[in-house]
Amino acid sequence: MSTETKTEWTVEDYERDAREYCASLPLEHFMEGELQAAQRKATLASMEWLEDAKGGFICLNEMLFQARVGDEVKRAVPDNALVLGKVEEKDRDSWKVEHETGELFMAMEYVSKTDPEKDYDKLFLLYQNVFRFLYYLIFDPRQQSLLLYRLRDGRFNPVEPDGKGRFVVPALELSIGLLKGWVRFWFKGELIPLTKEVRRQLSKLQQEVLNLHAENNTLQAEKTELQGRLKKAQQQAETLLSLLRPLVEAKARQAGRQDILDRLPAVIDPQQLQAWLLELG
Repeated sequence: MSTETKTEWTVEDYERDAREYCASLPLEHFMEGELQAAQRKATLASMEWLEDAKGGFICLNEMLFQARVGDEVKRAVPDNALVLGKVEEKDRDSWKVEHETGELFMAMEYVSKTDPEKDYDKLFLLYQNVFRFLYYLIFDPRQQSLLLYRLRDGRFNPVEPDGKGRFVVPALELSIGLLKGWVRFWFKGELIPLTKEVRRQLSKLQQEVLNLHAENNTLQAEKTELQGRLKKAQQQAETLLSLLRPLVEAKARQAGRQDILDRLPAVIDPQQLQAWLLELG
């Protein structure tokens, strides 16, 4: 999809659009899940370390990206994003694609149940077709699902993990994988360290996630047990019905009780059959 514009927008046009877009968002849009926020902090801490060690890129945090397609403005706000190359240092309220330098390298999304505004299928297409990030990383902390896509021939293709279960990003000499439930980064094979505060928060939240999984497993086991007991009770009721129904029918015919014979086919309660047997003697 082409991002050529019919009439170039000025920086002021984009800033006005950013203000209007932000004002149009509901309050729910600004709610952030605790797991999502913790992962952003971990990513920012890792990327700050990597900037000092290697450089050549910047890491953006919840930055509004804007690009024009024809007369329409396309927007996206990745949780984190990496841009390669020499980027002008300035105070930005949005990333205006046609007025910026640098290569849009990686968009990162951390799935959160508390963010109903994010349509991840739509974002996938925006990052692929409009902004054309070279990589797209998506992480679901609750499901412990980490995926990385690379843009090839205009389409995102899944990146296969290496023998250690990590995704290799050669341009930054970086590997990305899960460690104790979080997305972590390795530079030249060495794990990038985190600050004590971030490590403490990740450990606390990871324990909460483990507790939630344990509770869920317990509930699932209880549900399975109840389903088994219900199935057994249903089988016993069906067996009792099959034994009682012929007896009731025989006694009802003998007693000339047409009222019972008419109702008999629809009865599924063994207690009703037992009551009739007592009534019929």
